Amino acid sequence: MKVIALNSSPRGEGISKTGMLLDALVEGMREAGAEVETIHLRQKKINKCMGCYTCWTKSPGVCAHKDDMTGELFPKWQQQYRAAGDLSLLLRMKELFGRVD
Repeated sequence: MKVIALNSSPRGEGISKTGMLLDALVEGMREAGAEVETIHLRQKKINKCMGCYTCWTKSPGVCAHKDDMTGELFPKWQQQYRAAGDLSLLLRMKELFGRVD
C-alpha cells in the first residue's frame, strides 16, 4: 500500500500536535507494511486559485501557477494514481484552532 500523508499544520516540529499525531499514525502504517511519504505543506509554496479557468480552457488540466502544487505535488499524486491505482491512500492532517470551554 502506498500512502501520501499531507501535514498542513503551520507549526514546526515538536510544536504541532497534529504533526505528533501524524508521526504516530505514519509509524503504525509503516510497521503494517505501508510505503508512506510525508509532505509538510508549510515548507511548500502553494498559490491560491485565481479563478482564471486556464486549467479548463487554455491548457486543460494544467494550472497557470508555477508553484509546488503544479510542479511537484499534483504530478506526484497523478503519477501514483495512474500507475494502476497504486496510490492507496491520501491522508491530510489539519490543525483546528479554537477555544475549548
